[in-house]
Amino acid sequence: VVAVLETGMSKVLVYYNISQEIRELTIVNLVIMAGMMVVISLILKYCLYPLKRLKKGVEEMRDGNFGVTVPVRGRDEIAEISEVFNRMSFNIQGHIQEIEKFNRASFRFIPSPIFMLLKKEGVADIQKGDNTTKAATAFCFHTVTFNTKMRTMTGEQMYGFINKILSVTVPAVLENRGVISEFQNAGIEGFFIDSSEFALNCAISMCHRLMPLEKEEGFEGIKPAIGLSYGQTKLGIVGTDQRLEAVAISESTNLAQFLQKIAPKYSSKILVTGNMLEQIPQWKEKYHIRWIGFLSLSATGTMEKIYDCYDGDEMQERKWKDETKEMFERGVELYCSRSYYEARKMFIEVLKKVHRDDAAKEYLFRCDWQLHHKTNEQNIYLEQY
Repeated sequence: VVAVLETGMSKVLVYYNISQEIRELTIVNLVIMAGMMVVISLILKYCLYPLKRLKKGVEEMRDGNFGVTVPVRGRDEIAEISEVFNRMSFNIQGHIQEIEKFNRASFRFIPSPIFMLLKKEGVADIQKGDNTTKAATAFCFHTVTFNTKMRTMTGEQMYGFINKILSVTVPAVLENRGVISEFQNAGIEGFFIDSSEFALNCAISMCHRLMPLEKEEGFEGIKPAIGLSYGQTKLGIVGTDQRLEAVAISESTNLAQFLQKIAPKYSSKILVTGNMLEQIPQWKEKYHIRWIGFLSLSATGTMEKIYDCYDGDEMQERKWKDETKEMFERGVELYCSRSYYEARKMFIEVLKKVHRDDAAKEYLFRCDWQLHHKTNEQNIYLEQY
């Protein structure tokens, strides 16, 4: 054999071509798979989008956004679930609005601060017997001439009169963080937890707000009378399972009622106890106040100073009380020390300047009575409670 000639592909070339074909086939498969994954993702996204919207709606409801709705698309099961969700959300929103409306209505009968003091979230948590004790300033407000005016009023006129008085005075209580515990015809009873100064500012503000009302027809001659006293106040819920009411009970509340009743007798709009004034820093510099005398407390056998705060009086009345304050208080001191003759002269001087000072007239009468009867009373007081 001279030579051998071989034709065709070598084994190496065959392996090479096979590997190239495999690589190209792999690339094609990968491209096809990637395309299919993109298509599947788009399909899933399109199909699952309503579920995502539904999930978002549930999360918003969880965060308190009741009434949220999701769009309904198609007629499949997801669309049916979305419709049910929208109806549920709408119904829950309606129930929440009813509850809020009920709570707002309940606050009109039981002030919201009372819930806070009793550590209750709302009227549904209130139980008979819930109570707490707080140091507070009790206040009692009434209009002096109401009982006289009401005898000549029709029902419509009387309730119009009452609501007009309350519309003027109640904002002063709320602005000074007071709590109204009870309405008594054209009067108000309540208490102040935060500060006795707020209570006194409220009383002064009420007097000023009523001044323009005195010029209106049907309100001529109305005069406020306010009593303020400081002490421990017991606040609690009383009644039956069918009818509950918040009640504030304390000796200071009763004392405030008493001061309100006797205030007109001493030409005063605001009578306060010395114990209450002690809760106000630098009260002598902040307010126009004159000492009226002593109040005998029968329950404790002690004496309590009472004061006339005349910052709520009209300008002319404030002026004459300022001018006679020193003589008047000197007369009170002399009377309390049983120097009735010298006290009498002081009150006469006061009445020479201001003949309508009913407090000076009362002391003058008492001085004359003491001088004529010469009693040996151990305690000299203006009023007994």
